[in-house]
Amino acid sequence: MIVHPIPHNARFISPSITFQALFDTNSDGEYSFNIGGNLGKIVCDLDINTAYLINTIQVSGNIPSEEFTDSIKEFPLLRLRRLIGNEQIHPEAVPVMNYCEAKELAVWVYSNKGGDRLIADLTGILNQTSFLVGKTIVSIVVNFSIYAVDDTYYNNVIRSKVSREFSNRIK
Repeated sequence: MIVHPIPHNARFISPSITFQALFDTNSDGEYSFNIGGNLGKIVCDLDINTAYLINTIQVSGNIPSEEFTDSIKEFPLLRLRRLIGNEQIHPEAVPVMNYCEAKELAVWVYSNKGGDRLIADLTGILNQTSFLVGKTIVSIVVNFSIYAVDDTYYNNVIRSKVSREFSNRIK
């Protein structure tokens, strides 16, 4: 595998997205991320002819980490996709099993279309534990570490790599 260093002129982008699980009064004490407000969240705009390295994510929330982990019924799943074509960026949904400082994704995205965006969706269900009694909302915050690369040579290498990876996924 050939590794290319990120050019020094790459722009660092660090968007932060908050997802909310609402207490479902019609359930047996569950908080659901499976609501419209957690779908189609804009992470960032994708400029034409720019390669983006989605390097890492950091996950935190409004409850202690151990309470979050103990309450998981259906693992929260983070999906990343492009707006245009609804193309999934990461080969699989990323399970959010616990809070983390830097979960590596190391996935590239390239767009040659105007008006394209990187979109995130989160689904999953938490059980109401004794700690959560009285809470109506549980929030998960995902911070992204993204590098935007405008270098022409580098983009040609990455565009070729992204095209090959996508072609291999759909075979």
